[in-house]
Amino acid sequence: MQIQRTSFMTISHRKNTRKRRPQSTREFIQIRIDQLKEDREKANDPHDRLWYDRLIDELEYVRLYDQTKHQDKGYIN
Repeated sequence: MQIQRTSFMTISHRKNTRKRRPQSTREFIQIRIDQLKEDREKANDPHDRLWYDRLIDELEYVRLYDQTKHQDKGYIN
């Protein structure tokens, strides 16, 4: 009987390939907003939906602030 050994590096590598890492803060914010919208659709409690809406609104505000800050400095979006 042979025991199959899995190294820690193999497991770690497998975990990292499942989820794509965001390249920028803006991309992270957009990914998180999309995740929250999916979770909001799955929520059964109306209070939970309101909470998700609030979180989404706050992240959209941060995204808007970040875009405005970059425009003031002359960065291209």
